[in-house]
Amino acid sequence: MKILEIRTDTGGSDLIPHTFLYIYEKGKKDEGKGYGFAPIKTGLTGAGKVWDDTGHEHQALLARTIQITETQYQSLMDGIAISKVDPPFYSILGGAQCTTWAMEQLNDAGIIRSDVSVGASNFFTNLVETIQNNPYSQGSDQFRDNIVEKVAMVIGQIITTVVDSVKQIDLTPVWVDDALAEINQNPLNKFQDQLDATANNPELKDSVKQVENEFKDETTTNKDIPSYDEWFDKKY
Repeated sequence: MKILEIRTDTGGSDLIPHTFLYIYEKGKKDEGKGYGFAPIKTGLTGAGKVWDDTGHEHQALLARTIQITETQYQSLMDGIAISKVDPPFYSILGGAQCTTWAMEQLNDAGIIRSDVSVGASNFFTNLVETIQNNPYSQGSDQFRDNIVEKVAMVIGQIITTVVDSVKQIDLTPVWVDDALAEINQNPLNKFQDQLDATANNPELKDSVKQVENEFKDETTTNKDIPSYDEWFDKKY
C-alpha cells in the first residue's frame, strides 16, 4: 500500500517556499522518495526541472497524507517520468510553478481532481492559478485541516474519558447498600417468611379444617366459630 504526502515548505532556511510530493510504502516512511518542480536557476522564470526532493525540508503540520492505490501510484509515477524527460517552462506569473505542477500530477493520476493546468491557458488564467495554488495557500489550507482534525481528536478523547469515568461511578451510596443488606439479614424478616410459608402449608390447612369440622355441631352455637381462612385473614 502506497502513501502520498503533499509536503509544503514555507519557513525553511532558504526562505524559498516550495511544494513537493513524497511517496513511500506504508510503514516505511523513512524509505520514501520526494519529487518537486523548480527552476534550474533560482528566479521567477526560467527552464524548469523535476528535482529529487527526498531530503527537502518541510513543516509536518502543513503536510497532507493520502493513501493511494497501486493504479494511482503507477499513473503518478508515469506522469512524473514524463515531466523529467520533458519538463515545463518554469514561470510563477505564468502558472507553472511547484504547486501547480504537483496539483496537475495528482489530477492526471486521478488522486485529487482539479482544473489546474501548468502554463496551458492565457496569462490572466495562469496568474489566477498561481494566486490560488501556491505553497502558502496549500500550506495554510492543510494547516487548518490538520488543526481541526487534531482538535476533533482531542475533544473525542476527552468525551471518551468523561464517559468512562461516569460509568465507573457507583450511583448508589455505600451506606444505602449497607442498610439494605442489614434489612435483608434481619431475623424478623426471616421469621415472617417462615410464618407465611407455614400458614400456607396445605397439610396444615387440611388438619385444621378436620378439627374444625369435628368441633362444630349443627345443634350447638358453634356455627359462629370462624373458619381457618377467616381467622388467618383477620389475624394477619
